[in-house]
Amino acid sequence: MHAAAFTLFMNVAVAGLFAASYATIALMHPAQRAPIWFAVCYGLGMVTPLAQFGLAYTA
Repeated sequence: MHAAAFTLFMNVAVAGLFAASYATIALMHPAQRAPIWFAVCYGLGMVTPLAQFGLAYTA
């Protein structure tokens, strides 16, 4: 499970970096609406690997 946990952690980290990058772009250019939605989607995309962590440690 250690290799799988590392992979899931990396997925969460990369999605978090993308979400932070798009959120920064959205804050710097408030007229652009698309970057905030990309940030929200990547933020929600972080939930899947986190949920898989939960499944791995509860079963």
